[in-house]
Amino acid sequence: MPDEKVLDVPAIDMTDAGLAKRKPGQRTARKTSRRRDGSIGQATFDGVNKLTADGSMTKQAAFAVYGKQTKTQPGTVSANYYRVARAEGAVKPRNRRAPTTGASRSVASAPSRAGRTRSLAGSDLAARLSLLVSSIEDLATALKQEQAETEDLRRRLDGLRALV
Repeated sequence: MPDEKVLDVPAIDMTDAGLAKRKPGQRTARKTSRRRDGSIGQATFDGVNKLTADGSMTKQAAFAVYGKQTKTQPGTVSANYYRVARAEGAVKPRNRRAPTTGASRSVASAPSRAGRTRSLAGSDLAARLSLLVSSIEDLATALKQEQAETEDLRRRLDGLRALV
């Protein structure tokens, strides 16, 4: 049968003797090059802190930028960052509440969220309000000047009409 195609594949030794030769946990011939010493997490923490040091970039944006630099997902960068931050005590651990009943949960959680938002954004809110008030005052001054110029131009126009 010269026309038959034969697939020449090396045999895999699946006998008990062949399996006994393998080391426990050995899956493939390929070695993975993972670091297990925490250096990647520390490098991530340092890199994100450098990006956010001057205050011009949020942590979320820094996670995305650092992720592009290291070819990792922003979520992975975030997880590594906060893992190291918690270990170093740079962030507070989240407060975990005991489960409560339905009615008391909605009443108890609403004020705490509102209070937390106000306390975190207090100084930023005051600065933004101050900027807003300043801008409105500038706008009012500009409108008064424009109104005075318009009245002057109308008087001139009326004077010209009287001459013609």
